[in-house]
Amino acid sequence: MQKLLIILTLIFSTSAACVADAEAEAEWITLPFAPAVGDTVRYQIRKQDIAEGAKAHTKPVGLTDVSIQYLGEKPDGHVYLLTYDRIRPEDPELAKIPAIQQMLGMFEGISLEYLADETGTPLAIRDMDHVRKWLLGPALEVLTKHETSEDKSQGIRSFFMNLGPEQAAEMLLKDITPIFSVTGIDLLVDEPLEAEGTVPWHMTGTELAITGQSTIIAMTDDLLTLEIRQGYSRESVLAGVEALAKRVLPDMPPEKTEEMQAQLQALKSFDVRQSIDATVSRSSGWPLEVKAISETDMGMAKRTITQEIKQLEATE
Repeated sequence: MQKLLIILTLIFSTSAACVADAEAEAEWITLPFAPAVGDTVRYQIRKQDIAEGAKAHTKPVGLTDVSIQYLGEKPDGHVYLLTYDRIRPEDPELAKIPAIQQMLGMFEGISLEYLADETGTPLAIRDMDHVRKWLLGPALEVLTKHETSEDKSQGIRSFFMNLGPEQAAEMLLKDITPIFSVTGIDLLVDEPLEAEGTVPWHMTGTELAITGQSTIIAMTDDLLTLEIRQGYSRESVLAGVEALAKRVLPDMPPEKTEEMQAQLQALKSFDVRQSIDATVSRSSGWPLEVKAISETDMGMAKRTITQEIKQLEATE
């Protein structure tokens, strides 16, 4: 059960790409988003990860400073550069522990060039050769250093070798995805906007059925505060989890596969929900603050990941 929870929450990314269902004559507002080439915005991401249940744990709170630069529209789409400027635990004493130093050092200073849609939402890693070399080198070394199972180590290596650009974006850019869940979107002014639809889950090769609601909480000349609440259907999530487990552990014995499928189908309580609260600049289109909470509840086990994202400086 705990392994299923980990598989599910490690790679879940926030998305607000639903199909809206509202009256045509209602009053709408569109948050603008049109960065100029070279514009760079810096954010600090405070991340907390809490698991409840038989193997309850609270991971150390992490602080990550990132820079996001718009490189312009290229033949293959809108291109951005994400750079991890600084990563550290919130508790400075933890930064002295060698294992934590090694884990944090794996990311610090790395830059990822990626393709995005017109709202800045990440779609695909652009330079997969560079990223795959990093994944199969420093990243794999850290992730498998204390792994005693050769099969699992080989499974991770195989997974990285076969990772596609869209899948890599879901895995490596999920921490900045909440920023772009509120850029360039349409909202109803005086009432909640209900939405439903499907979004691709590239990591699994399946689709997620999603329902959501966006609401304007407050609005001034240059600031807009909104909230998004959304959830995924049980069937679409479970189908994705099964597909992902087969990819990560391709040599899983048939009896283990059947055991995992039985566990999934036996879940009487199952819920995946995400909430986003944000304040966005109406002039620049970039959010000033975003709080994103992802909750995965399997009845006997629950995991909550909270990201508090704050802009460190204005767009250059």
